[in-house]
Amino acid sequence: MKTPRDRTVAVLGAVAGLLALGLLVVFAVVLPKVSADPASEEGSLGEIDLPDTLTGGYTALDTVESEQIPAEQIQALVASQEYADDVLADLVDAGGASRQYLNSEETAAPTIQVYGAETGPLIPEQIVDPEAFGLREAPFQVVEGDDVTCIVERSEVDPATQQPLPEPRVVSVTCQRTGPGLTVRLIAGTNLGESAALVNEVWDLNA
Repeated sequence: MKTPRDRTVAVLGAVAGLLALGLLVVFAVVLPKVSADPASEEGSLGEIDLPDTLTGGYTALDTVESEQIPAEQIQALVASQEYADDVLADLVDAGGASRQYLNSEETAAPTIQVYGAETGPLIPEQIVDPEAFGLREAPFQVVEGDDVTCIVERSEVDPATQQPLPEPRVVSVTCQRTGPGLTVRLIAGTNLGESAALVNEVWDLNA
């Protein structure tokens, strides 16, 4: 069984890996949950609005000209995202779309997904007893707001050196807002407040 240390992901300072991680998580976590919820209530979405820019300096990856990320890699990521949208369209009759965004510092690249169905609660990928692993806190924590629920993954180990950190560090944030006929989900965020705000912003654009 993998421990939280085994699952630590180098987020900050490893942009290319983070971009790939965002897409992998979308396939592995989001899409199966859409198809596995037979009780989800589908709605009728019009044209989904995922704009080129979002509050906080986030820009759609497919519009970015980056000095740090090779153009070929961006093109490959955008092509993969288009494939994800095709799969999502097959899973949800009411339609869906996703788009990956890059922050102004190019240190975070969350994927935001919108689809026309209500989904179940956001549940941590793993539920770990911190005492059993000698941890200071649970590596996956659920944070519930008025409308948005988030899962914050923290690591107590520096991913580069594998040495203990003075304080646990956020390595990934997943946020979701769902209701009758609509779900907005953000994958691979790095800041809890920004991630929740982005979900609410996209929700307001599509509700």
